[in-house]
Order: sequence, then C-alpha cells, then structure tokens
Amino acid sequence: MPLAPTSSPTKPMTMNLKLEQLSAHLSRHLLPAYWVSGDEHLLVQEATDQIRATALQRGHNERHSFHADTGINWAEVYNLTQSLGLFSQQQLIEVHLGTRRPDRLGNDILEGIISNAAPDTVLLISSTQLKAGDKKKSAYQALQQNGATLETPTISSTQLPQWLEQRLRQHQLTASQDALALLAERNEGNLLAAAQEVEKLALLFPQQEITPTHIQTAVGTSSRYDSFDISDAILAQDAPRALRILRGLEEEGEAPPLVLWALRRDCRVLLALASGTKASDYVHFSKQNKYQQVAQRLGARTLMEAMAQTALVDQALKGLLPGDAWQPLESLVLRLCGRPLSRQHERI
Repeated sequence: MPLAPTSSPTKPMTMNLKLEQLSAHLSRHLLPAYWVSGDEHLLVQEATDQIRATALQRGHNERHSFHADTGINWAEVYNLTQSLGLFSQQQLIEVHLGTRRPDRLGNDILEGIISNAAPDTVLLISSTQLKAGDKKKSAYQALQQNGATLETPTISSTQLPQWLEQRLRQHQLTASQDALALLAERNEGNLLAAAQEVEKLALLFPQQEITPTHIQTAVGTSSRYDSFDISDAILAQDAPRALRILRGLEEEGEAPPLVLWALRRDCRVLLALASGTKASDYVHFSKQNKYQQVAQRLGARTLMEAMAQTALVDQALKGLLPGDAWQPLESLVLRLCGRPLSRQHERI
C-alpha cells in the first residue's frame, strides 16, 4: 500500500525555496507543483531528483516525462490530469523545458493544471535560469500561489573551493586549503566533473584528509571552457584565470578564430566606452557596469593597442606572421587584463 502524502495544517510560509532548504521542506511537505531552475545542470538535476524521490516514496508511482527538446504535446499533458479515476494511481508529471519556454498554449495549460491542482498529481517543471519576463507569465505566478519555485545558484570560480569543501564533508572527507585550491583549478567550469571527482576521492581515500598528492593521483584535468569564459575573466581583471582558460581552450582544441572573435568583440565594446561613444555590440545589462569600469581602468590608448594586437592575431591565423596564433592571443589577453608583457616580448 503506498504511503499517504505527508501533510500539515498550513502550507510552508514561503513559496520561493532555496536549495539548502529543500531537504527540510520535503520532509514536511509535498506540494502539487514545483519549478526548479538554474544554469548549473548538476544542481537542477539533484534538486529534481530529491523531489522525484519524495513523490515516489509517497505513492506517486505513475510517472510521465515530457522534454521540450523533442517537443511537448501540451494536450497530452492536460489530458493526463483529467483522466484520473477512483482507482487511478497517484502520478508525477515532469516537464523538462531546458532552455526553452512554454508557448501560449503551454503556459495556459500549465496555469490551469497548477491553479486546479489534483490531490493525486505532482507537477515538476525544470528549466535553465529564468529571466524577469518568464516570472511574469501566468503559469509561474500560479505556481508561486499553489506550489514552490526553486532557483539553484550559479557557482562562481571564487565560490567553488567552498562548494567543494561542503561536498567533501558530505562524503566524510576533509581537505587542506592547497588541496581545495588544486581541485577547484582542475575542475573550474565543470561542476559535474567536480562532483564526480569528489565521489572518486571518497571511494579511493575514505574518511581521510585529502591532500594535493591524493588529487594528483586520482584526479585528471576536467575543466571545460568556452570563449566567453575569457571575457568574464577579463571583466574581473583576473589575468591568471584568463591565461588558464586560454591554455585550457588550446589543450581542448578550440579553434583560435572563435577565441579571437570573442576578444575582438570585447575590444570594440571597451574602446567605444573608453572613447565616450556607444558600443555597436550588444552587452547584457548585467555586465554593462563591469565593461564601463574596465574601460575606464584601461583607457583608450591601451584599448587601441589591444585592437592592434587583434590584427596581429588575424595575420598569424592567415599565415602572414611566423608561429601560431596562441602566443599573440596570450599577449592580447594580458593587455586586456591590465598586465601587458614588456615591449621586447610582444609585437604591436
């Protein structure tokens, strides 16, 4: 006989959960609908796994899953909530949106399901990070009244060591500061790989203090970067990280023209801002202040020299200069981070 859903006289005080609150929430409540969002796929997956496991434990054994990347039949989603009879099993309906969002029909159907929640149905929606416009849609508003939303955090490079330390502690492991720094550096940009490395360390060195030697033995380099990660490092004026990303891209076989495209775009934006003109390239509003600060710090002259360096990289790519393009790319990155090489070591 399935377990009856756990209930309480009142709903939780807040419909906006934090990741660290989820376990305690699920021990007391199972609401009719949840929306888990975020750009860290691992954290979204782990949160939805917790909700799914709780729903199954409490008798929602009939599971239906819909994925936006293969197309969602919204009529089928709706019909599932209307076909429950006296002897029907409790059901879990999962809607995996990923980067996509419901169209008007999908939004209306989700709103109807959430607003008229059936006692034997749990709706679980997952997606990437929600924008302000997404939160104004009626389905999301209905869910905040009749369910719970959970936005998973994005783990920055500076937060990664602390996240790893917490993860190690969950596996009854401790680690020296040097070990945490090394583990973070090797897995920067790939949270899933970092979690897998922690599990590997727990299997190989149970209940031990992890040292750099353990990591060198057990952990391979798992970083995965893209060209836009260099832009983030430049905006942070973090030269060591920018170089680490650049070398990671080279090791992973990234095409130099793609890296040059991203850096040339940053040069154009920064130079326009430093010169008091409007940037022709689109800059997300969340990064506009950072671009402005870096432009002021570097100044127009430095940025004009950076633009000249992009031309050198382009010539190297076309075989008009000796050597490959990675060395001038490195010089360009250092200049944009405010740490240019000495004149005898760069060509401008």
